[in-house]
Amino acid sequence: MKICLAQINPTVGAFKQNVSKICRFINVAKKRGADLVVFPEMCIVGYPPRDLLEISGFVDSNLKALEEVKNNVIGISVIVGFVDRNLAERGKPLYNAAAHICNKNIISKHYKSLLPTYDVFDEDRYFEPTHDISMAMISGKRFGISICEDTWGVDVIWPRTIYHKNPVQSMIKQGAEIIINISASPFTIGKQSVRLKMLTDHAERHKVPLIYVNQVGGNDDLVFDGNSLVINKKGVIVCEASAFEEDLLTVEFRDSDVSVVEDKLTSVRRRSQIVVSENEIDSVYKALIMGTRDYVKKCGFKKVVIGLSGGIDSAVTAVIAVKALGKDKVLGVTMPSSFSSKGSITDSKKLAKKLGIGCKIIPIKSIYNAYMKTMSGIFSRLPFDVTEENLQARIRGKILMAISNKYGYMVLTTGNKSELAIGYCTLYGDMCGGLAVISDIPKT
Repeated sequence: MKICLAQINPTVGAFKQNVSKICRFINVAKKRGADLVVFPEMCIVGYPPRDLLEISGFVDSNLKALEEVKNNVIGISVIVGFVDRNLAERGKPLYNAAAHICNKNIISKHYKSLLPTYDVFDEDRYFEPTHDISMAMISGKRFGISICEDTWGVDVIWPRTIYHKNPVQSMIKQGAEIIINISASPFTIGKQSVRLKMLTDHAERHKVPLIYVNQVGGNDDLVFDGNSLVINKKGVIVCEASAFEEDLLTVEFRDSDVSVVEDKLTSVRRRSQIVVSENEIDSVYKALIMGTRDYVKKCGFKKVVIGLSGGIDSAVTAVIAVKALGKDKVLGVTMPSSFSSKGSITDSKKLAKKLGIGCKIIPIKSIYNAYMKTMSGIFSRLPFDVTEENLQARIRGKILMAISNKYGYMVLTTGNKSELAIGYCTLYGDMCGGLAVISDIPKT
């Protein structure tokens, strides 16, 4: 049987858009002759929905969206992530769920067993963990359907596992011939290497192939890298989807193992092409570009404005913005004061010219002097200190926000993680903006 891995970029709460994308990928999979197409965790909703899950109408909309998908499934099986209600009298009100759909019918539902409550995850807040692990029967084969964290409860990646059960092991005991894991696993430096170690261990240990389908794209402060992959029963990676972009892989499941289906429509990297030790800087750069693009567009903005200082932080932010949105969608503004060096102006202009973006020069000397005159009574006889320095930053912040209000541009702030960690920034000044692009990147 042919299986497609649909690595898509959903938007939280954009049900109509998400359904349209899911149906489009289903149609492409059908054209490839696929028997099954698999989508990421909670892709109908978009991950992470957070406290939107506490709004009953939001959950209802997700279930209606699932119905729309179901009614478009003909001649192919689909595994899709959604949010289901817990109809039991006790427990949390929701399940993190996967539906197996075929010919306009929901054949079976499968619920997440292990709920992460560390780092950026707080799933125990909303979801009830399942204790009933069942198989999905597809084309006469027994599929174990796991959801993200369900594969992470192994000691091969943790010095001490925090879970007392192993869902994958339970699936194997029930005769699973292949394991599917649908995920919304966010990007961090080195994350893919950890995933590979964990997933290949499952396949090799249990001698079954494993299909891993991850969400891609940026939602709020999280970036999902995709990197969906297929591993054969020997623990060898057969193929891997592109990182930081949507993709659709096609593989063949035959004689209890998987192999790559080569066709001109399939974006496939064979095992020999996969570099396990990822280039960290390149991955971070791609993550920042995709995260910026998705945050700006999913928030409904089309253009951004950046304060250019002539320094490296604003330069890096501007480069990322241009790569993410295009040069015609980025405006640079340099705001010199009487304390600014000539280099801050000339370097900003050179940067703007090299990137091909617009650059406005708005001197702030007169505004600063007006502030100082207004405050002269209360500041009299007090020495010049950080107050006056911060005042300049706050003037610049107000100018950028005024441009944002007038033109509808999102302000991108330029502070890095090292500055934010020690408080080397100005409230209502260089912290003004809609997205702090490099705020998780240390100065080093």
